[in-house]
Amino acid sequence: MLTWCSVFLACAAGCGNLLGIGDLGVANPNGVDAAQPDGGAPGDASGVENDQRSVEVSLDAGEAPDQSGIGAVTVTDFNAGFPRGSVFGAFNLASQVPCTYSTYPVADAGSCRYTACSSLPAPANLSAGMLTITGGLPDPLVVPMADAGGAYSYQTNQSIFGGADTIGASWSGAEVPSGSASVTAPPGYLFMTMPEAGTSVSIVPTTDLPVSWTGPAAVGTKARFTLQDVGMLRLLQCDFDLTASAAVLPAAALENFGGNATLSLVATTEATVSVAGWTFALDVQLNANQSATVNFLCSGVGAACDDAQSCCSGLVCVAAGACAMPP
Repeated sequence: MLTWCSVFLACAAGCGNLLGIGDLGVANPNGVDAAQPDGGAPGDASGVENDQRSVEVSLDAGEAPDQSGIGAVTVTDFNAGFPRGSVFGAFNLASQVPCTYSTYPVADAGSCRYTACSSLPAPANLSAGMLTITGGLPDPLVVPMADAGGAYSYQTNQSIFGGADTIGASWSGAEVPSGSASVTAPPGYLFMTMPEAGTSVSIVPTTDLPVSWTGPAAVGTKARFTLQDVGMLRLLQCDFDLTASAAVLPAAALENFGGNATLSLVATTEATVSVAGWTFALDVQLNANQSATVNFLCSGVGAACDDAQSCCSGLVCVAAGACAMPP
């Protein structure tokens, strides 16, 4: 799983859907969590995270960037009675991301990534040249940049792909290396059963949060639960094997939250690859607009607080306005 704070924040500030579009990111502040391809030759899938995905990357002489960077393309199909589709892409220098990252391994073949950002920036996106999506409708689809230095964005009031379609993305390269990737879309939509979509649940952030879902399963496709606080500066993403159908969000990650947060679910298939200091990702999602509200009965470590009464037992509210262990 790739958690990319800068793309998520950029989309959260300007996309119609805050959750499920552009929520990819850097796995750690030092670089990437994807395997390095041996030379990046076209058709070489050695940088792919599982056998359901194929990635091609090319880097011409003179294209190597001076700094490491992050690029992500998210293709999302929605269905909440009114089908619609969206493509979001952004390419940034890693140094522009004011975020820290933590990883939490969990049971049921899952993993969680917690991202905390000190601000909600509008990062200066770099040009990746022409961004083209294939396998959907229309085919091919050329995605325009919003403006010079902006993100790539496309939205339509119709479905742009179906379950198990092969979706590809390619970028011709400009300020970032050129490349391409393709994945098999998830087989169908997922639906939350715990907590039930449209409901709210109240918990103490020092306990696990059970989650469950229904929907078709396929090798390589994940159930992705995303927990986002009201201020959009704290983000928890947990990916689980679809065959599990139930899992838990770990207390070790939830203790970073306080107040209210939105929990959402999508089916996702993702491919990541690294080349010349850059990490690229293609994420294809089916989003049934399933979400619930999580009310935290107290604030955990690092969560905002007004006074000591709002912090969980054993914590104090420090001058910076956050709960912390007592000195």
